[in-house]
Amino acid sequence: MPIHSSLSLVIDSNIWIYLYYCGLVDAALGLGSLHAPDLMRAAEPITELTWQDLEDKGAILDELAPDDVRALIEILNSNRGISFCDAACLVLAEKMDIPLVSHDNRLLKLARQRNVRTYNYDALLDVMVAEGIIESEAQQTAYETLVRIGERPR
Repeated sequence: MPIHSSLSLVIDSNIWIYLYYCGLVDAALGLGSLHAPDLMRAAEPITELTWQDLEDKGAILDELAPDDVRALIEILNSNRGISFCDAACLVLAEKMDIPLVSHDNRLLKLARQRNVRTYNYDALLDVMVAEGIIESEAQQTAYETLVRIGERPR
């Protein structure tokens, strides 16, 4: 299923990290509105690029309401191996009825079980190429960067 430009996506922290190391944060923000739960600001620093930096660049950090926090706790209590921040991303994607972009297979599986649309990093890069946001050479360089930093098998 293709992703379309001018869209809204919830991006988990690993994907933000990949985008940072591949030099593609600004390009990704050209896709549309990219979201993350605001509680990640305190719970999980990502890289030299801070959550405030991402927000300043145009990422949207959304607040979770008390009912959302209850749903997050329910997910954590019933699903081993899902991190607090990943569960928060899932709750936000579910609440907003928008796709979740993640690298974590457990999170992607759980999201699909909960009828949340999911995409991985490769799909995100594919749409960036299809929309003319990056060239295919930049996509290949991104793959090579992830191999070099140990986030992707050779």
